[in-house]
Amino acid sequence: MEAVREGALTVEMIQAAREKMLEEALAGDPYKELMGRVDFVRILTHCLAKKPPGWVLSEMRGDGAAWINQKRQLVVIASYSIELDRHYWLHLSMSHRSRIPTYDEMKYLKRHWAGPGEKAMEIHAPDSEHVNICSRARHLWVCMTGDPLPDFTAGLRSI
Repeated sequence: MEAVREGALTVEMIQAAREKMLEEALAGDPYKELMGRVDFVRILTHCLAKKPPGWVLSEMRGDGAAWINQKRQLVVIASYSIELDRHYWLHLSMSHRSRIPTYDEMKYLKRHWAGPGEKAMEIHAPDSEHVNICSRARHLWVCMTGDPLPDFTAGLRSI
């Protein structure tokens, strides 16, 4: 697919992606009732909204999209799925051409793709469950239909 020029993403494209995603999600899915309640506009607004300068949408799929920033040498992939907990999860991955993304780059990813008000998790799995497809990538997961995390602040609302 040809890259979409920066800033060229339209409301029609977002709506078409939403409709395709909804159609695919509801086709033969055992969680149709849950999927019908997911606010796809909220999910897509964060991920498909205009990105900071330098990011170009390079691919759209039924479950997400990819962006490239040539100057920063970074690639971002965002995808969605229902997991075994019956929640809808946004999966974000960021990779760099020659190194692992920094903590600040991961904060940037979370803020601009999931939104500043969302909680995101980076998982460090046991060695027996670890899968490494790209040694220069890091991943975040955001639960879009609930908050699976306890209040680690002990009620103080600040970490």
